Amino acid sequence: MKAHQNTTAKKTKGFSLVEIMVAMVIGLLGTIVIFQVFAVSEKQKRTTVSGGDAQQNGAIALFSIEQDARMGGYGLNYAALIGCPIRWYRQGPPESGTEAGDPPLTLTPIVITQGVAAGAADTITVTYGNSDIAGFAGRLTQEMPNPAAVYKVNNRFGYNVGDLVVASEVGKDCTLAEVTGLPGGGSSDNVIHNSGGTAVYNRPAGLGISYTTSAVLINLGPTPTVNVYSILDNRLAMQRLLQDDAPVPIVDGIVQLQARYGRDTTLVADGVIDVWDSVSPTTADGWSRVLGVRIAVVARSGQRDNAVDATGVCTTTTALPQWVSNPLAPAAVNQVENIDVSIGNPNWRCYRYKTFQTSVPIRNMIWRPL
Repeated sequence: MKAHQNTTAKKTKGFSLVEIMVAMVIGLLGTIVIFQVFAVSEKQKRTTVSGGDAQQNGAIALFSIEQDARMGGYGLNYAALIGCPIRWYRQGPPESGTEAGDPPLTLTPIVITQGVAAGAADTITVTYGNSDIAGFAGRLTQEMPNPAAVYKVNNRFGYNVGDLVVASEVGKDCTLAEVTGLPGGGSSDNVIHNSGGTAVYNRPAGLGISYTTSAVLINLGPTPTVNVYSILDNRLAMQRLLQDDAPVPIVDGIVQLQARYGRDTTLVADGVIDVWDSVSPTTADGWSRVLGVRIAVVARSGQRDNAVDATGVCTTTTALPQWVSNPLAPAAVNQVENIDVSIGNPNWRCYRYKTFQTSVPIRNMIWRPL
């Protein structure tokens, strides 16, 4: 009987086409929701990372300037000649220096150059030497017959071939020269600054000034520093002026730089800062009263936000960054000042900003021996 029984295959049940399509729609909706959540999360992540980068960049930028500013004035010890404009020359190509229209050199620790337009970024120039005999200025013992003549000094201690020296005399511009020879050992008084050879800072005919026995010779050492800090394409840039380098970006995301002098304005100088302002001194006494500098840098996040109001204007940042530009101002005077980050950037409201500020004492002016 079993042999004659027919076995019928069991029908295997599956999904119908409609069920498969419904499942696909549900899966696609789930995928869309997941990607939307991911997009929001990724945007928040980028905003956080970008804000962290701005914090780091701002701290590094301020530290870089502050570190140089604390060294400002080392070796520029002769108070009577502080602020003297320095004529200088550097062999090319291209030739550089005063005659080539490069930024001027001044015998002072820090020079603040205000931005060309109102609210534009300032430029800070920091100058200091690295001589082993900082604090000593040799006096000329013989009048120079011509601008390229040998310097004769009362004491040659600490001078070395390759040192850069500044000749200074009240009522005359200063001049920079490179020591190329110290003949005769310690008993000689000659400091030679010939042009040619390995010397790059000596103009063949001199720089147009002959000094008398009222002049002094200040030794800045073999590699003095003249660093110029500025804002270039939303980055903090530094130019090593004496080395004839072009401005080099050193920190990204820095969009503003503001600075103020801290000056002692009492009738009889007491070594205490009385005012913070942007007024550059014009006399040696005025420069000697600059005892500090106040600096602010503004860092911008790299992430542009798309939050806008009904008019289509970005709302990420609605007010300009601020800094305390004059902490000693009386209560009736506003101590806080806006920092304009809108110059050249109509979309400035689409970014986030962080202000970093500090006051730096110019210690080498406070402790100067003369």
